[in-house]
Amino acid sequence: MADPIKNNRKADIAVAASGNTELLVLDIPKNREVLGMSIENANLYALDAFILSIRFNDLGPWLIIANTAANWTTAITSPLKWSSGDLTTLVKNTDGGFLLETRGISTIKLEASANTTATKVTLTWGSK
Repeated sequence: MADPIKNNRKADIAVAASGNTELLVLDIPKNREVLGMSIENANLYALDAFILSIRFNDLGPWLIIANTAANWTTAITSPLKWSSGDLTTLVKNTDGGFLLETRGISTIKLEASANTTATKVTLTWGSK
């Protein structure tokens, strides 16, 4: 079951160096318009992938919204409204974040992988 959407924090999520680790699946209530997410990588190793996917209903397919440097920087399109920069290469001891317009979205999913050695990240989110 997905985590409830509210002001929340999920700390020390292990991120493997091979394949993509599912960090969070979050159901979006119909009355929510915007979701803010911060990603803290206060550990020793960088990421080499960060993927944001959405679904419009529980039976629908996952649609990848952002998974490349360009998606997170120069080619930002709706429903992604803002990004702090390239989250696919979030280096150690740095924070990043994004703002997502959530009207019409049922669920979001975040995935990541570490560059060469497993690491941990902390996610903090809130919605309006």
